[in-house]
Amino acid sequence: MIFDKHMQLSGGIDGFITQLLVFRRRLAENKITVEVRTGENAVRMAGAGVNIIQLDKLGVSETEKAVKEVKSIAPQILGQLREE
Repeated sequence: MIFDKHMQLSGGIDGFITQLLVFRRRLAENKITVEVRTGENAVRMAGAGVNIIQLDKLGVSETEKAVKEVKSIAPQILGQLREE
């Protein structure tokens, strides 16, 4: 699981995306999960090829919009919305 603070150590979201291929080679058997703080970053992560995107920092409407956009880019990313 890659949290926002981990991405900052990689040079922010742009640095993380650049290093993603290295992570994939080193962690080939693992799924890469990232936490995002914006819908825009969720879409960028989907385009970069992560396996799981955690959206719990987003509001309801932003989550709904992000899910639609992510599914259009990367339908293989599975997700579940849970009402609490």
